[in-house]
Amino acid sequence: MRKSIIVFVAVVLVAMLGTSILAIQRADSSSKLPAISAAVRDTGQQSLSRGLDYLRKTQKDDGSWQGHEGITGLSTIGTLQQPGGWTRDAQRVEKALKFLASRQKEDGSVWSVDNPPVNTGLAITAFKYSGKKEYEPHVKKGQAFLVQAQFDEGEGVKPSDHGYGGVGYNAETRADLKNLHHVMEAMKATLPENFSVSPPR
Repeated sequence: MRKSIIVFVAVVLVAMLGTSILAIQRADSSSKLPAISAAVRDTGQQSLSRGLDYLRKTQKDDGSWQGHEGITGLSTIGTLQQPGGWTRDAQRVEKALKFLASRQKEDGSVWSVDNPPVNTGLAITAFKYSGKKEYEPHVKKGQAFLVQAQFDEGEGVKPSDHGYGGVGYNAETRADLKNLHHVMEAMKATLPENFSVSPPR
């Protein structure tokens, strides 16, 4: 249990650091925000490198981390978003993607133990970030599952209910804001940039 927690924390930190450093690198030079010092940038890069090294050492032979779809998806996302590209980790990424694809069910969900919506969201985000066309069908199936996972009239939830529009841990639990956040982030990451939603009339 303790090892699983350590891996999960390491994955989250790698993903956060990778995203932060990418944001710094892509920041507009005309930004009014204070410049990031070289020392802070170097510290972040060193932390990211250590985190990535840890993930390289802990990936299982089947391509997963802890045999868990959510942890594997998040680990893969962090690896894919590392500054400078992920060419060095191409084989590891491919193994992880194949593991996730092998866990996708007929309804599009990617999970085996818990939380289908969140695990599916992380998996299809990893598929999308890889840029590999062979995983596009997996992304579309996952998107379809996430759409139907949202609580609405299909689950007997009325617009007047507090849980309407939310996402639970499964179809039978209450809506959870954290789950909805993960699902919306996944849809944002995997839908076309010109995708838009018309407001209800």
